[in-house]
Amino acid sequence: MYNLDVGGVPTGPDLEEWLPLGTLLAIKEPTFKTNVTGESYLVRVESPTDVVFLRPDDPLLSGIKWSTTSPSRPRPATFDYRSHGNSFFKVKKFNLALNSYSDGLAVASNDSSKLLLLLNRSQTHLKLDHPNQALQDAEAALRLLGSGNVDSTPQLLEKAKLRKSKAFEGRRLLEKALESYEDAEKEFKESKEAKEGVERLRRKLREARTGEYDWAKLAGLKEEHLDVGNFTGPIEVREVANVGGRRGIFAKKDLKPGELLLGESLISYATSSSALH
Repeated sequence: MYNLDVGGVPTGPDLEEWLPLGTLLAIKEPTFKTNVTGESYLVRVESPTDVVFLRPDDPLLSGIKWSTTSPSRPRPATFDYRSHGNSFFKVKKFNLALNSYSDGLAVASNDSSKLLLLLNRSQTHLKLDHPNQALQDAEAALRLLGSGNVDSTPQLLEKAKLRKSKAFEGRRLLEKALESYEDAEKEFKESKEAKEGVERLRRKLREARTGEYDWAKLAGLKEEHLDVGNFTGPIEVREVANVGGRRGIFAKKDLKPGELLLGESLISYATSSSALH
């Protein structure tokens, strides 16, 4: 599988944990060819989006009869997926933790187990910068906490609300994130994380409205994500018929030298021995 993002999972035991023997794949457009020497054959997939990882109970597999016996080794019914995932989370192997929490959710038999797995998986998605998935898990956890089917402790409720707030922030929905943090701060007055979130979001919203940044502080940061509010100044995108791409960026007024046009947080960065790019 070419171009498959394994999230830094190395070969060896970790890769075997993530892709164990017997993993089921649905492949959209495979090619069948020989290797370079012509001594063996392989199924090759160019695009990782053409591969879907399936669970044994996936509806797509309904009625399928296998011509070979699966080499997979199922987990015992008593296996603790949450603790297993936690062991990977502690050493920052977040993809492996995510896999374990997801496997646990697929077989969880009660809402209390589902709640803890959802909270842990939401946090793992945040670590992997998956805000959409983190939001889905946090909201699912909040629904369980409000269902009356689980013990709704203040600690669990605080975790769910803060992870929802962080997910909104990760999606750059600043107004929703601030509202969510303020709600958490009001309910959990001793929460340092909620208080810091409110202060951070108010700063980001101010930056997004005014384009005023603490440039001295930003210049002093090295190899860090610039956590700022995104600002768009007096510019706009317009359709134009006589240029390539048929779109362009235009000024909405006369511009002054040094006027800030755009402020955007980093999508990614790379470093060299001498400079940050």
